[in-house]
Amino acid sequence: MDTSHFSTPEFLTCTLHILSIFSIPIHILGFYCIIFETPTPMKSAKLTMLNLHFWSISLDVTLSILVCPSTIIPVIGGYTFGVLNKLGVPAIVQWYMILTTLLGVGASFVSIIENRYFMIFAVNSWWRHARPFFIFFNYIVVFTGYIPPFSNTPNQSYAFSVVQQEHPTIPVSPSLFVITLDRLWIFLAAVITGSIFVTEVILFNTLLMVKMRSKTYRTNQSLKTFDMQRKFLIGIAVQMNFLSTPEFLTSTLHILSILTTPIHILGFYCILFKTPKSMESVKWCLLNSHFLNIFMDISINILVCPVVITPVIGGYTYGILNQFGVPTMLQWYLLLTVFLAVGAIFVSIVENRYYMMFARSSCWRHGRYPFLVSNYFFVFTGYIPPLFNVPDGEYALRVVEERYP
Repeated sequence: MDTSHFSTPEFLTCTLHILSIFSIPIHILGFYCIIFETPTPMKSAKLTMLNLHFWSISLDVTLSILVCPSTIIPVIGGYTFGVLNKLGVPAIVQWYMILTTLLGVGASFVSIIENRYFMIFAVNSWWRHARPFFIFFNYIVVFTGYIPPFSNTPNQSYAFSVVQQEHPTIPVSPSLFVITLDRLWIFLAAVITGSIFVTEVILFNTLLMVKMRSKTYRTNQSLKTFDMQRKFLIGIAVQMNFLSTPEFLTSTLHILSILTTPIHILGFYCILFKTPKSMESVKWCLLNSHFLNIFMDISINILVCPVVITPVIGGYTYGILNQFGVPTMLQWYLLLTVFLAVGAIFVSIVENRYYMMFARSSCWRHGRYPFLVSNYFFVFTGYIPPLFNVPDGEYALRVVEERYP
């Protein structure tokens, strides 16, 4: 059993509380920006943005202060270490709060997209009469979606005994709360509620894109109005949270590289000094594989920091190489080549096992070297043909804007 400080409830709660200290000022700033800095063209979306921000804050506070949950896999349940647990609030209420708040975020996300569709296209249509019922239905789903699995919560003493029999390595204590022993109920609740909100988001997004690209809409709107509405929708997406910005992407990738560096160093140490003698013949293949995986990690997290734009075959780069003025084509070539190299070294490891176990005295000992050389030849030349056909930048941007305005 892991008894380090990182596996203790104290470390979990301390980490979550520290995160809340950093996030609360950002949430307050978000409230200020929405209430006082929302530009006039976006006034109609202010209430829905406030609603989304409220649910996002509620989720943050619930997870990092009120409940501080620790889920136990594969048991449908876990422990709670938050303020509500100290106050004696029943565990079933705490877990219901978490799941309901998650659904609330989903419903508020739907509301903000539906609001855009309504304000731009459906103010004078039949939808103005139907939308109150639609919104009411969504929040009924929020507050009742997880009632069926919680109404089937088993007797906890019986649940403990079942958990100990099926998963004897899981630590069971009186503070463990098992939501259900029948995974079907919780699975159905998650699938049904999730499908409802995902379907609604896809529906309204599709309606917005189709109608904004229609010739009728463009003809009836001035170019300035059309451009304002398009930027408005982009602004809504950006204001939803910091997660959509390049700064968040690069910060996250850099943090990941900091976290993975000690693991990579440990990997080098284990391969060099802890490889058993029976596996000495594969040590250098493992070392080569580990090096290429590290290089791929560094390329993605530090050197390039790519953002792929679909359905366009391309994207943006925000890494260190971009800051040094390295051509974008070389950065993408580096990424694609490293991916191929990881694939080639995986083949090399499997081939090495075959050679050492079965083919050391066969004709393969002479054929393997051309085989390995050809693999690495494909690594470095595989993506050269498409990169030779890179279109002129201005022409490509014009085509992209026409196809995906």
